[in-house]
Amino acid sequence: MATGGGTLTFPENQAYAAARGAFVVWLDVPFPVIVARLGGVSRPDRPLFRAETEAFALYRERLAAYRRADLRLEITADATPEEIVARLLLRLPARQACVT
Repeated sequence: MATGGGTLTFPENQAYAAARGAFVVWLDVPFPVIVARLGGVSRPDRPLFRAETEAFALYRERLAAYRRADLRLEITADATPEEIVARLLLRLPARQACVT
């Protein structure tokens, strides 16, 4: 299941995931790449991404929660979705079932 960027920053969500044996993957995208993918800042449809300094502060604040992931997958600016999935499948533990 893919969640929003802030989901696992809440302790109750972390506890819920842990209690169900969730395997958490952090797709570690550098902040400048996030900005580029979103088409810059000041997006009215992204209320947490209205000013770059505030968005960067939120990103840094969330890093502590992200670092608790079971797996960190570094994502580069030029990585395609297909490449990311291929790399992820190579790194998932054998116990994880993959549903397509």
